[in-house]
Amino acid sequence: MDRFKIDDVAKATILTKRMICYYEEIGLIKPPARSEGGTRLYTADDIEQLNNTLFTSYVMETSPYERGVTPGMYNFVRWMGAAIAPVLSGVIGHAVSAKAPFMVAMALALVAFLFLVWHKHEPSATKTV
Repeated sequence: MDRFKIDDVAKATILTKRMICYYEEIGLIKPPARSEGGTRLYTADDIEQLNNTLFTSYVMETSPYERGVTPGMYNFVRWMGAAIAPVLSGVIGHAVSAKAPFMVAMALALVAFLFLVWHKHEPSATKTV
């Protein structure tokens, strides 16, 4: 299992080393393993957890809905996608070709990206916190 130092994690994300430590201090991410010298050693799972935290924070900040509604809908969509995607990709891969699920995923990612870009340019409604 590969281990990454905090410098590597900071370079791979949009965070500073201090921000990663802060997220650890307030409990948004679990503390990573440490070397004998005390250096933080992150795994790929730790980095995935950090990316999930960043994405969730972004969704919460940009949502026009109340804070209590946003996490519920976000989690519903995320978990439904996680439940359906493996089955659907197997069906598509078997019916069309082995590359087809990847093409569908690429098309959906492009649609999501275009939606986010388009949504950024619209004037936002007042947000209730």
